[in-house]
Amino acid sequence: MGFFDSILGMFGIGQPKLAVQTSATQAGPGKVIDATLTITGGSRPLPLTALILSVKSTKEERRPDGTTGHTFEEYGKVVLPQGGRVIAPGQVITMKMRVQVPAGVPPTGDGLKYKIVASADVPGLDADASQPLTVTDTPDAWAGEDLTKYHVTESPLSYRHSSVKSDFRILRLNDGFVVTWKNELSARNFDGSQKWRVSGWGRSFTASPDGTRLLVSNQQKELAILDAATGEVVQGPTSLGKWPGDLAWLPGEALVIGTDEGVTTMQTNFFPIGVSFGGDTYVGGVAASTDKRYFVSYPNSNLLKWTEVPTGDHGRLELPSPGDILPSKDGSLLAVRAHDEFHLVDASTLKLVRTIPVPGLKGIRHLGQEQHSSTHFGAMPRIADDNTRVLCQDGSGQLWLLDKSGDATYVWPREVVDLVEDTCWIGGDDFVALTNDGRVLRLSTRGGAPAWVQQDG
Repeated sequence: MGFFDSILGMFGIGQPKLAVQTSATQAGPGKVIDATLTITGGSRPLPLTALILSVKSTKEERRPDGTTGHTFEEYGKVVLPQGGRVIAPGQVITMKMRVQVPAGVPPTGDGLKYKIVASADVPGLDADASQPLTVTDTPDAWAGEDLTKYHVTESPLSYRHSSVKSDFRILRLNDGFVVTWKNELSARNFDGSQKWRVSGWGRSFTASPDGTRLLVSNQQKELAILDAATGEVVQGPTSLGKWPGDLAWLPGEALVIGTDEGVTTMQTNFFPIGVSFGGDTYVGGVAASTDKRYFVSYPNSNLLKWTEVPTGDHGRLELPSPGDILPSKDGSLLAVRAHDEFHLVDASTLKLVRTIPVPGLKGIRHLGQEQHSSTHFGAMPRIADDNTRVLCQDGSGQLWLLDKSGDATYVWPREVVDLVEDTCWIGGDDFVALTNDGRVLRLSTRGGAPAWVQQDG
């Protein structure tokens, strides 16, 4: 919006209306307060950039010259990017947020007042609302929890667990997608309907270049090739003799298997082509190039390599602790996982484009859990088909949308989707998310409720 909108906004003309309701109006230091923000559209459609919630204090003080002054402080600020979603006239949007009264703040009184303040960032026409808050002198049970680092639940949650990094993943097919649940593969159409289910496979998987077949592995160190349309085994199984990790299927029908003993390359009849160790036997990830070469990461050596079958390096890039390699749909860009960040790499030159910190929180824990203990969700950065956006879950499993610079543009509310393990773009603004509780959901970057939800795993 422009200068004229800012002037109108000062008088509340055309401005969306914002209301906030809080779970408490009195709290001890450390207490977590839940808030419901309700935004009602104004006289014309306007973009919503972000929602903001914080605790603010006002301290009235007597100055040496006898006049009265005020000091202001802001605590626990929480920002939820909204990506410029448009609020239509009269449209009502409801969003739940939470904010923590900081531990150690003095209680209300002696000229000190508090309030919870919510604001809707609408360029030129910001709307805000507040609720008074009385802070007592008795610390709350939540005072020992740091909500700036962790999402904290009131009671323990049960999570699916896997020590295999390739479990709980989504792979896009020509006419749908397939999900791995440790020992089962489940394929669905884009409308959520079931295509097929196969038990006994699912440790890892990848698709052939034409998308008609799947290379899969299992817990018995075996490999097989399935028909992507039916799930039927068309080649194998064959024993690999070592634990398979990431898989890649190259143009020219070469198979690449990353293991903790190196990289094995095979023909589609599983006849070995050769083994490349690259100076470091532990492989973090493999991915197919658009030619007959492949990418492989070595976290212990801090190296990403561009390699030819059976051996022969064509390029290398030093990266800190590289893991999974997640190519864009056209293969021109790679997202390479690290610890608390991921790297975008130009696949044609093997040059670093930028390093992006994983946004959001570091993990999820329950109230009173042993200090420094939490459950961590590994980020799986998935590049959109237009190469300008990235889906990425944070350490607590909350899903974020980032632009090509790494700036957050949208955060999905936990009541819509939570505990995200992986995502898969299916074209345009639409994608499928897989969650730790065994569900798959079709969502859109435009926001709103899922188009469908299936209990899958």
